[in-house]
Amino acid sequence: MAKSTLREVAKLAGVSVATVSRVLNGQIDRVRPSTRELVESASEKLGFKLDRAARRLRTGETRVIAYILNRSDPSAQFVSELLLGLSDRALLDEYHVVIVPEAEISPIGSVEYLIESKNCDGVVLTHTRLDDARVRWLQAENFPFITHGQTRCSIEHDFVDYDHLEFLKLCFAELKPNSKRIALICPPTELTFFTIMTEAFQTVLVPHPEMHGSVITEINVESTVEKISDWARRESGRYDAIISYHDGIIGALIAGTQPDAAVQFMTRVFGHNRSHVPESVFLLHQDVYRDGWALADALIGKLQGKPATPYNSHPKRSDEITT
Repeated sequence: MAKSTLREVAKLAGVSVATVSRVLNGQIDRVRPSTRELVESASEKLGFKLDRAARRLRTGETRVIAYILNRSDPSAQFVSELLLGLSDRALLDEYHVVIVPEAEISPIGSVEYLIESKNCDGVVLTHTRLDDARVRWLQAENFPFITHGQTRCSIEHDFVDYDHLEFLKLCFAELKPNSKRIALICPPTELTFFTIMTEAFQTVLVPHPEMHGSVITEINVESTVEKISDWARRESGRYDAIISYHDGIIGALIAGTQPDAAVQFMTRVFGHNRSHVPESVFLLHQDVYRDGWALADALIGKLQGKPATPYNSHPKRSDEITT
C-alpha cells in the first residue's frame, strides 16, 4: 500500500497542510484542541507518521530549507511575516524551514557550514549586496538558493524583490500641490537595495524638473532614535516631503520635526499592520508573507527541476490588503 501523505491527512481532517504539520511536529500551542484531535484521528486512520530519517537515507534529501537570518535586521515584523509565508508554502511539499543566523566571522560562513554539514537542500538569502560573496560561493558550489532582493554579480539567479520604482511613483502621485523639495531616506549604502532605490528615485524625478530630490544616507533604520530625531530637528524643515524606505524610523522622524514644519511623511510598511503609523503618514504595504511564499515556491520548484517564475512584490494600499 502506498504511504499516505500530509495532503491526504489534511483532506481527511478538513484542515490545512500547515495545521497537520504543526500538530505532528508538536507545535500544539498554536492549534485548538478540537483541531488537534481531528488531525491525530486522521493520521491514525491513514497510518501516517513523519519519518524524515528514513526518507533522507532513501533519497539523500533533507526536505529542509535554510533561512539565513541577518543579524542587523531590527524589524521583527519583517522576519515573522517572511518566515510564515516561507514555512506555509514549504509545508505544501512537506519541506521544513530552519533558521540559521548569519555568521559574523566570514561572509560565507553560514552557507559554507550548511553545505558542508548537508543539513538542507536549499538556502534563502536576504540583505543582498551588489557583489554578494554568498551568491558567488553558492553558484560555484552548484547549490540551490534564492535571494530576497537582487544582486549585480553578473550571475543569473532566482530572486524575489519589491517594486521600488512603483512604490516611489505611487508616493509621488500623493504629493501635496507645490511640493518641490523631496527627501528619500535610503537603506544602508552597502545593500543592493540602496542602489536600486536611488536609481528609481532619479527615474521618478525626471518628469518633474521643478522638483529637487535629496538622497539621505546619514540615517537609516539601523540608526538610534536619538540620531534620527536629531537629524529631523536639523534638516526636516528643508523639505516638503520625506519618503522613508522603512516604517521603523517614522516615529522618531515625526518626534524630531518642528511643530510648525509642514512636512509630508511617506513610508513602506512590512505586512498588514499600520496601527503603529500615524494616520497622517501616507504609506504603502509590502506583503512580506507573499514574498516568503514566493521564495519557497521558486526554491522548491528549482529543487524539483521546474523553471522559476519571476516575482516582484507590488506595493499595496491599506484597502488592498486582505487579512
